[in-house]
Amino acid sequence: SSNTVPSTSINTYNTKILRTGIDSLYLSYQGALTEESSIKLTELKKLAQSNEPSSVSLAQMELNEHVFEVSDRGRNVYAFVLKDNWYQISVAKLGAIRVPLVYSQLSSELLTKQGADFAVLELSEIVKYLGTVTEEPAISRVDLCVDFVTDYPLSEIKDSDWVTRADVISSHSSRRKFSGCSIGSGGSISARLYNKTVEMKRVPRPYLEQIHRECGWDGTQQVWRLEFQFMRAALRELDLKYFSNLNDSLS
Repeated sequence: SSNTVPSTSINTYNTKILRTGIDSLYLSYQGALTEESSIKLTELKKLAQSNEPSSVSLAQMELNEHVFEVSDRGRNVYAFVLKDNWYQISVAKLGAIRVPLVYSQLSSELLTKQGADFAVLELSEIVKYLGTVTEEPAISRVDLCVDFVTDYPLSEIKDSDWVTRADVISSHSSRRKFSGCSIGSGGSISARLYNKTVEMKRVPRPYLEQIHRECGWDGTQQVWRLEFQFMRAALRELDLKYFSNLNDSLS
């Protein structure tokens, strides 16, 4: 007799990658705010601080055909914050020398539907209306993701199975069912595996569901996401300072 396991007894699993992409992107622009923009932003910020709703509604600024809501307060070291459905833009005060002109977060929906190239090009045009830009956009953080379906029992993956230098691996559950895990949270590089279907039940994303269907999702299988987050320190170790460097490394 043979001790070889018959091929018919070997478990086989089907995994299908639906899409890959950039889910989160944070960029900064070196430069200087113009006096004209400073005066305008200061006026709009004061309107946003008003107790009169009619005044607050006027705290808007149009830049490159985007209408931004101007916040009533700044964010950390930034004096002004502008928001629309695509971008959150933090702007340094006039004369600031120790912080970038702009620090911006690009929305996940924009990156998913339009792609990073379009999103960054559009943002760069917006920033030019605010001040003088002296460098190309630098990356502060980027999250890369892959959405997939599989019949592999992901809950059976042991902590020791992951190839990682991270000290902390945390498992998560939803309604007492395995929903994912986090690896190296808080570090310069971290990863998350999570049930995207469960997440989208809490926060519906019709556009993403449509993309999944177009990529071959049958509408019933659980969609999972594996996401890697790279912070500034890790990006610099990889010689990825500017968005153009990232683009080159992904192509």
